[in-house]
Amino acid sequence: RRVPVRLIEKRQGPSHTTRAMTVHARSMEMFEHIGMAHRLEEVCLECPGNIYNFPGREYDSQPRTDYRVLPTRFAFYYKINQNDFEQVLREHLLAPYGIKPEYRTELVGLDASSDSVAAQIKLPDGRVEAHRYPWVVGCDGKRSFVRDAAGIAFEGEQVAVMSMMDVQLENVTFDDRWMNYFFNKDLFMNCTKLPGKNWRIYMSEPTGEYVYAPDQRAAFQEVADKIGIGFTVGEPEWVTAWEILNNIAERYRNGRLVICGDASHIHSPSGGQGMNG
Repeated sequence: RRVPVRLIEKRQGPSHTTRAMTVHARSMEMFEHIGMAHRLEEVCLECPGNIYNFPGREYDSQPRTDYRVLPTRFAFYYKINQNDFEQVLREHLLAPYGIKPEYRTELVGLDASSDSVAAQIKLPDGRVEAHRYPWVVGCDGKRSFVRDAAGIAFEGEQVAVMSMMDVQLENVTFDDRWMNYFFNKDLFMNCTKLPGKNWRIYMSEPTGEYVYAPDQRAAFQEVADKIGIGFTVGEPEWVTAWEILNNIAERYRNGRLVICGDASHIHSPSGGQGMNG
């Protein structure tokens, strides 16, 4: 739409961890509209939906959410490593539009009291530049600088704790195309195959005993055994734990400051890069 954009990011560079891992049908329709769905399809795995495994039932009779009945070309959701997803986005910005993220560049001041926004931007060499922009949009996570500068409340509370890992598994007996949820009275675990060699496993329980255990491989294995899943957990490639919050931004705009995406995300693994569409 011929709107000039500057994209700044205070991290040192692109993420190399999988983090979030699902993209849903409506998001894929949007990506198809802007001409990048075919690239995402090259690095994704299709997931038909979710299977909810309750104790005492045969696998084939467990309840499920089957996305294959959706009236869309993307009648499933995609499993994709977030670092691969972000790479596709960066390539799509750069090739046709010549835009790329400015890493090690941090927004450190905002003043939106006039008809434009005065921004103080710290550059990689430590210098701080002053610029004015018609709009500033914050997609900067649960600790959003833009949201705080806009005076937008972000109320909520912790409702649970959760951990996840990317790991190779042995002795898997369930259908690896689906997202498989497993439950007993006190414990929850879900797992699915990621693109590549790894599986993604999530775990949640009321006390944090397992989520914050010092030996996460042993903790995940013990929970899987208690639920009766039956697989063997290998050496994890990546593990993280976080609080699940139900925070909601009271609004998404204050004058010419706008927040979107992660700025009101429900949970925030390791600082928060959610991308569920």
